Amino acid sequence: MARGRKKTKKAPRRKKNRSSRSFPANILTNRIFWSIMILLILTAGIFFGLRYFFLKSAFFKVSEIVVNKDKGYSFYEGEKKLRRLYTGSNIFNVDLKRAKRIIGNDYPHLRGVEVRRSLPDRIAVDIISRKPAAVIDSNGGVVIDREAVVLAIGETPEGLLTVKGINFFISIPSRGERVENSSLEKALDLIDGLKLKMRESSRSRIDHIDISDSNNILLVVDGVEVKMGTDDFPGKIDKLNQILADPAVNFRDISYIDLRFSEAVISPK
Repeated sequence: MARGRKKTKKAPRRKKNRSSRSFPANILTNRIFWSIMILLILTAGIFFGLRYFFLKSAFFKVSEIVVNKDKGYSFYEGEKKLRRLYTGSNIFNVDLKRAKRIIGNDYPHLRGVEVRRSLPDRIAVDIISRKPAAVIDSNGGVVIDREAVVLAIGETPEGLLTVKGINFFISIPSRGERVENSSLEKALDLIDGLKLKMRESSRSRIDHIDISDSNNILLVVDGVEVKMGTDDFPGKIDKLNQILADPAVNFRDISYIDLRFSEAVISPK
């Protein structure tokens, strides 16, 4: 008779105590959370503290406007206006682009303007001015630079050559505006050549430049017209230098000088 198999009892499984194992993890999570919160609070505190310091502290109030400009250039009115606008203001609240626009509107003839902060309490203005090159004989004198940009109207500064032959029939160009005239550009080329190749004592004998004839620029020296044409000014200035240095040449006896040919033509009166 077959014996029946004896059933063995399995040991009861122990239930895992989930709460006991998750307890340390909860503590770690809480610590990380509160660490992050404290860090955020400290960061915010530092941020707002620094913001208050930089924007409210008297240490950063503008006390001076420093203007860096070419020697002899007058910027008194512009400097006074900037002082009125920004002295006592917080340096970080100064709109540098607006300050630059203000200067550009009041001084359109300037070549360049830069406005920057010089911590802790200064606003620095760097001005690049244009150099006067000639005076157009119109409307009391129109001062222009080498690029024919108008610098002043109604002035005739000493030491500048006068250019005649331009009439502003429709409207007078304003400061900062460029005079568009091809003959004027050639006259400025001629002035460059005179500065480079002619001694100052000889340049002082020049009365003016006449560009009435677009095909022939006239240089008037000691009352005598010198026909320069429209090109090769350096070579023609060399010829004129030789004539001016010749003791046998008396300008009072000359009607005109024509330098447009290979050999200078001197016409007597």
